Amino acid sequence: MGDQYQQWLDRAEQAAAHGYARDQDYIDELRGKVFSKTQRNKIEHDFDAKCALLVKQDILQPAQARVLKKLHEYRNETYHRDELRPATLASTNRIYIYLVCQMMITMPVHSMSFSGQVAPAVLNKYLKPGENGFGVGVDLQARIGQALIATTSISNTAELGQELSEHVNYRLDEIEAAGEECVSFFNSMNDRGWTFVAILGMLQAPEPGDPFDHLRRTPDDYRNKWARPVNKAKFRTWRKAAAELANETDDLAAFAAFADLEDAFEPIEKQVMRLALDVDREIQNQVDQALGK
Repeated sequence: MGDQYQQWLDRAEQAAAHGYARDQDYIDELRGKVFSKTQRNKIEHDFDAKCALLVKQDILQPAQARVLKKLHEYRNETYHRDELRPATLASTNRIYIYLVCQMMITMPVHSMSFSGQVAPAVLNKYLKPGENGFGVGVDLQARIGQALIATTSISNTAELGQELSEHVNYRLDEIEAAGEECVSFFNSMNDRGWTFVAILGMLQAPEPGDPFDHLRRTPDDYRNKWARPVNKAKFRTWRKAAAELANETDDLAAFAAFADLEDAFEPIEKQVMRLALDVDREIQNQVDQALGK
């Protein structure tokens, strides 16, 4: 479509250059729709740029784009890094089906074609007696989307917000529990007053210029100097957001809010879980050594 706008703009500017009357507002409008080669390459290769373009052209709602980008992140994690999210899989599938059906209803269809004289058999269930696919025309896509939403019982109810709220609280509980396991282990190794907040500070502390600084730093240093921006107050903020999520009555808005919330706590979640895994390995190593393995 961008190339088409470029052709229209070229013709309009050529006509104006040869003295033929052209509406300057029309030319300015076309210029706003033409993309540079760099912009086109980004849109072609970057999923987020595609979403941003569709929002800008009022084809997608901001919440729809936010959810699409989050689902695309999940897809990349699964496809490229072999990471699966079982706890969110059911909610993800549900919102994906709902979003695709909504896009079928709202996104414009500019053309359609059939290879035969009648609509494919798979479309017959969506046709009324005496209709064929050509007769319904481009409205057929929206009709299918509406039918799929009805048959799969997926609608924007308040259920998903409650489910996602519970899921967020579950993961925050897991982070705190894993952190407390690390606290217990560190304190058993050297009684130096480790706390969960000190663990958070250690994970957020900058790398020291002098490697021996690791030995000089204390739990108080981690707790007082580097337990930010993630600390206990941040966890309370996330739990408050989870509580508000439970009251969201629109599934799409609920998942969009969940996506923002997950992006906020996921970095520290990965760090805490990685540290807890290292602690578990060290504990197992000490057990093996005690058993003479």
